[in-house]
Amino acid sequence: MATIQEIIKQALNPFDPVTFATGNFWEDPDNGAVNVNSIHQHEINQITTTLSAVNQDHRPRTILLAGDSGSGKSYLLKRLKQQLNQDAFFAYIGPWANSDRIWRYILRETVDSMLKIPEGEKESQLLLWLKSLPAFKKTGWLRNERKRFIGDLRASYPGGIHRDKEFFGVLYDLTNPELYHLAYQWLRGEDLDEDDLKTLGVRGSIDNEDDAQNILINFGRISSSTKPIVLCFDQLDNIPRLPDGSLDLQALFNVNSTLHTRRVKFLIIISIVTDTWRRNQKKLQGADLARLNSKILLKNITLEQAESLWASKLYPLHQQADPKPTSPISPLTRQDLEQVFPGGKTTPRQTLSLGNKLIQRYKTQVVNSELSRIDLISEDTEGVKISEPSRIDLTSEDIERVSISEPSKIDSTTKKETAGESIPIEDKRLASFKLKWQKEFKKTEQQITRIQDIGESELIGMLREALEALEIRGIKPKLLLGSFASHSLSYQLSSPQGRIGVAWVETTNGTSFYHLMNACDKAIKGNRCQTLYLIRHTKISLKRDTKGYKIYSQLFKASRHIHIKLEDLSSVHYLATYHSLVNEACSQELVLADKTITLTELKSLIRESEILQDCPLLKDLNILSRADNKVPLNPVKEFVLNVLKQDQVIGLKVLIKTTHRQFNRLKEIEIQQRIKELCQENELKLIPVDGSPETQSVYLVP
Repeated sequence: MATIQEIIKQALNPFDPVTFATGNFWEDPDNGAVNVNSIHQHEINQITTTLSAVNQDHRPRTILLAGDSGSGKSYLLKRLKQQLNQDAFFAYIGPWANSDRIWRYILRETVDSMLKIPEGEKESQLLLWLKSLPAFKKTGWLRNERKRFIGDLRASYPGGIHRDKEFFGVLYDLTNPELYHLAYQWLRGEDLDEDDLKTLGVRGSIDNEDDAQNILINFGRISSSTKPIVLCFDQLDNIPRLPDGSLDLQALFNVNSTLHTRRVKFLIIISIVTDTWRRNQKKLQGADLARLNSKILLKNITLEQAESLWASKLYPLHQQADPKPTSPISPLTRQDLEQVFPGGKTTPRQTLSLGNKLIQRYKTQVVNSELSRIDLISEDTEGVKISEPSRIDLTSEDIERVSISEPSKIDSTTKKETAGESIPIEDKRLASFKLKWQKEFKKTEQQITRIQDIGESELIGMLREALEALEIRGIKPKLLLGSFASHSLSYQLSSPQGRIGVAWVETTNGTSFYHLMNACDKAIKGNRCQTLYLIRHTKISLKRDTKGYKIYSQLFKASRHIHIKLEDLSSVHYLATYHSLVNEACSQELVLADKTITLTELKSLIRESEILQDCPLLKDLNILSRADNKVPLNPVKEFVLNVLKQDQVIGLKVLIKTTHRQFNRLKEIEIQQRIKELCQENELKLIPVDGSPETQSVYLVP
């Protein structure tokens, strides 16, 4: 076994901000190793008590959870879900794209969350919820007893269940493996075609706000006989804005007041940045503010808790060390915390950011010590011993503030070569961004497997965000009129095309498609755009003699207007990945190279990195040039260089395995060859040169 010094030198930095999970607690695997129970435990106890009250009297409660940037709001929601999933069902609800469709969005996000499988369970929250209903526990109706099941539930809830016969029938279909996914699609509000609606025995999809509101309330009312549902609203800085630029929080508080009025068995948690709340709460109606049952303000953590957070991150490395370190935070020290936080208080993010910088500096000091030894040996001074760093030197910049703009110099840097010190902070930040993008993109690919996984309002909103990042002029929402307004936008290009219109609608319902084509026809005749793009991944399977298909043929087959047929979901993955980063940036949760990135800085990184250049949809819309004379760097080589720019020093075997996780279709020997090529190109260096792969470290050549 190796010493902790050798292990830290070889390992990835355990405080790397790219690995920090924020946002949707269902989208990142639970990791109990990073839990520090003492952090915000009082606040968790408060929420637990409130949940118990909801469970006892079946009446809703609303908690405002406020905290500064980096105080741990999303982390606290994740811990709540981990600790209380046996006592409640949890739904994560991020920012919505259109306040006119907020009920439909909340219903969709709630049902999607209910489809998730809690830790330690084998079935989804949705099936666990269904099987906990008293009617489900009765015997004799499960097989071919649909009518009896519907009858039992209608008798159990004689009033107040919206579309009760249809709703209970769809719940029954959840128990049928052949109909489960179709029933789930109806519950989340997908616009199903006529044949699917007939199969489910329903007269229509959930296609308006009233229906969505009442179906969501159905869940709350039926939950009176089972565990409550917790609705967690998070990352609210990216919701729609009012004409004066303030956030449209009133839309959410309208929803909250309705849920209170209807007395559903919900616990509503509204997580928000403290400054955002202070700036926007004056816009809210007093009666809606009165619906807040409690306000919880996350406080800073103590240095003891900060130590525990460091220890939890370092624990996996300490377990590999021999001898075992005497301190659980070695090579970090309590003195490091006291120097930077003399007031004795900090935040989780500041604590992790300081740990990241100190470990980076430690790794660099260790390697520079080895490089000095090599230089001395090469000069026939083998007898001179250079001691390894026993602690990390803090600079005045570290003490003044946790986030520093440039890496500080290490004492006695008289070596011929140094590792990691000459990388400009802009290069580190760009490298960190690219690594973050690849991590999020891979996660998005795994999560979005159908175009219907995202609503059209969200899709067009994601497209708008990408256009804004690429500095497209004159973007206006709601090109179409009527029910498809939120599925469309227009923008201006500096070309003879004039104003460009875009509609993105994936409906398979013939009636809905006819109304869509009518809306497109009116937009064109009204001269609201000169060129109209219809974006669809779903094939148009209508008969040629239908009214909808005839209008479609006239508009998109015999004119200048264009139907963009998305061949796969790659364009959606690009847009959704950028959207998730926008949510993080707006909520002050996006940290790259120890700096919290603003939305303006994120847009700049998007343009500088040219990551969206590979998005097929943006090329089809002529937003991006198809021709690019620049020869791209091999993606494996680029990934390796970005890891080294961020981490400075890493063990060869660890680097190979890290790269293999990102490019799992390649063999490790192929990755090793790319690393060898980078060494030959004098981009990387291995030390010791004649060591085995298990003992060699890799660093970036200055």
